[in-house]
Amino acid sequence: MPELPEVETIARLVRPGLVGRTVTGARVHWERSLGGESAAAFAACARGLSIDGVGRRGKYILIATSRGGEPHGAFVVHLRMTGRLHVEDAHAPPSPYVRVALTLDDGRELHFVDVRKFGRFVHAQQPASLLAHLGPEPLEDAFTADAFARLLRSRRRALKPLLLDQEFVAGLGNIYVDESLHAAGLHPLRRSDRVPRGKADALHAAIREVLTEAIRREGSSFDAFYRTPEGSPGSYQDQFRVYGRGGKPCRTCGRALRRIVVAGRGTHLCTRCQPAPRRGPAPAVRARRAVRADAASIARIHVAAWRAAYAGLVPQEHLDALTVRHRRKLWEHLIGRPPEPDHATFVLARGSEVLGFADAGRSRDADDARDRAGEVQAIYVRPELIGHGHGRRLFAHALAHLRRRGFAEATVWVLAGNERARRFYEAAGFAADGGRTVWHGSGAALPEIRLRRELP
Repeated sequence: MPELPEVETIARLVRPGLVGRTVTGARVHWERSLGGESAAAFAACARGLSIDGVGRRGKYILIATSRGGEPHGAFVVHLRMTGRLHVEDAHAPPSPYVRVALTLDDGRELHFVDVRKFGRFVHAQQPASLLAHLGPEPLEDAFTADAFARLLRSRRRALKPLLLDQEFVAGLGNIYVDESLHAAGLHPLRRSDRVPRGKADALHAAIREVLTEAIRREGSSFDAFYRTPEGSPGSYQDQFRVYGRGGKPCRTCGRALRRIVVAGRGTHLCTRCQPAPRRGPAPAVRARRAVRADAASIARIHVAAWRAAYAGLVPQEHLDALTVRHRRKLWEHLIGRPPEPDHATFVLARGSEVLGFADAGRSRDADDARDRAGEVQAIYVRPELIGHGHGRRLFAHALAHLRRRGFAEATVWVLAGNERARRFYEAAGFAADGGRTVWHGSGAALPEIRLRRELP
């Protein structure tokens, strides 16, 4: 997936051909690129918009628009794996992979090309709200060494997955995290709150230097898909010190580089330049009642888990609109002031690190207070920890809570298309009982099914 340098390069190169132009029409060849909006509505909105600027936020391209001299949102473009933007002459032969095209008042067209159809090209009235979940920009003046060191100390996560988290720092991806960690001499599995201040400063400087040089070289053309809008490849791949060089000698010390997997991502490092952290005895994992201080961790898990579990099942605009800030307020309220005496939120924690959470109480469709049907209303773990048994352990804890509260049976609701969740619950003895409802959100109406089991 293109990262910050590639996205910045594209924004800079299409800017001269777009700023000052007016959109006179729009063609949509793949409606899903619009993130849920209809082609007709998108075309009607786009027609007549003036383009005032082209910028970037994280891995998103922002094309600021106005109508009648007043600001009117922005086109928000996420390239995902194979997306590209080109400003083309009207007579240029079209690519067969153009998904969205905007006709400009000078006769040229802006083409959104996307071979694999994962990218998005939407118009947002409030782009800042759409992107509110993103962390700080690593090249902005506000991203100081002091601020970065505080961010590292505030988390208890391995460095690589933390740096890949777009809510922690925006724009970094697999390539530039590997390169930055090597430049700073830090192992990808070093825990963030255990990074000495000197090393935190070195990592901060490395991130900014690596990104700046990559932008100067117009990004990294590591596969056939990334090309600049002018059709040329970037050249930063010629400078890679570790990424993609497993088995080759380290450019610093000469030792053979290693490739390992961290949080599901191929990771390249030098074991001499980036020594592994010393491991003490790991804190025990235990389930406990959530406290208000857990709300921020729960919110991060909630948003990340929803986006990972419901991609393709829930409208993308709903997933994009989920923010940690909003979820944190929700969970602070639910934990601090439960809606009913039987309601409880639990976390599974290793020391102070929250791995997942569960929420349980009286069934939402109970007829009255005497209806002794309980419900497991939420159960999520960090996406990179799925398959480690944490979800089953949380689920057992939630069921035990319902049993202690005197409920005779437990229910869960599952989106009709979520087969993984359905199999999870069926393995725990639940069976569909014919109950159905409809989940409403972001203008969508999605069917849910109810599963039930007795609580002996």
